Amino acid sequence: MRWLVTVVALLIAISSVSAAEVHIFVDKESVNLGDQIRFQVYFEVNRSADIAVVGDGGDGSLLCHVNDGEDLYEKCGEEWVFRIPEDWQEGTYRLKVVIDDTEPEEHSEEFKVVKPKIKEFELKNLVYQSRTELEVLVESANPASLKLRLYGNNVDLYYEETADYEEESNIYSAKFDLNLRELYERTRDIADAVKPGKYTLDLKLEYGGKVWDSRRVTASVVKPEVAVSAPEKVKVGEPVVVSIDTNRIGDTEYDGILVVLEGNNFLLYKKAYLDENGKAKVQFETAGLREGKYAIYVRDTSKTSTLSISDLAKNYYDLPPDNSFSRIIQAEDDVLVKKELWIVG
Repeated sequence: MRWLVTVVALLIAISSVSAAEVHIFVDKESVNLGDQIRFQVYFEVNRSADIAVVGDGGDGSLLCHVNDGEDLYEKCGEEWVFRIPEDWQEGTYRLKVVIDDTEPEEHSEEFKVVKPKIKEFELKNLVYQSRTELEVLVESANPASLKLRLYGNNVDLYYEETADYEEESNIYSAKFDLNLRELYERTRDIADAVKPGKYTLDLKLEYGGKVWDSRRVTASVVKPEVAVSAPEKVKVGEPVVVSIDTNRIGDTEYDGILVVLEGNNFLLYKKAYLDENGKAKVQFETAGLREGKYAIYVRDTSKTSTLSISDLAKNYYDLPPDNSFSRIIQAEDDVLVKKELWIVG
């Protein structure tokens, strides 16, 4: 039994001597194609060794070969600053150290190589004279630049954002503020507004001075739609709640909708403020009002009227958009909805 213990101890000693202590450092968990990454390797062993970058897809590069008896730092230097070739495949790579022995001894550290790309975005219908947000997700090891162009029908709008909010590993987001009121606001002339119709939207992803990915889609600008719900009858003292539902989804705090409660020698108006779902509620108090027939007018002005809100509300709240005078005050693009209401005792 004593000889068996001696043999086992000898085997353990041989194993501990032959196993090399290798230290590998990679300064990034992920890197874009064309970018630099820094490596450091340290080991002391009197064996030949190879240090290489190896990818699962077959791409790679031999960084250094050390022969028996050569000093690692004298032969290879203390570190490598390696630029990932742009024509390599993306995926998982390893900085590998292979030390020759009776069987090659491998040590490695993984990192990810990423090709910058547009990952996801959803463009819904844009509403005439709207201001909405478009979120774009980008796959990249670092923040990247996005350029957006909306053009067609004598319209040309440019936007630029940086995808710099990291949603998860290697996924960054950018949010574009698509302001279709921009052209009208420059001149206050309705002729310059972005009209309903088909447009082209180009989206480009740039990183390191190069365009890595692009998308081209058709963008539809549609007319505003307004649906109104209100009670047909209320008692004096009960509130009148007007519910408004529009297709201006995402145009939060849009205040271009005028709501008027009109009766015999009575008129009261308010502005509606849309939530992120394009909805709003406006409440009128009826305490002190006379019994009788009233009307509720809801008017989406698209914020293009030449008149003040008070002037429009007091004098032209019921003006049909197809009336010839509507063109003079830039109200021909309005959407007008009327509801009748009885206030009873």
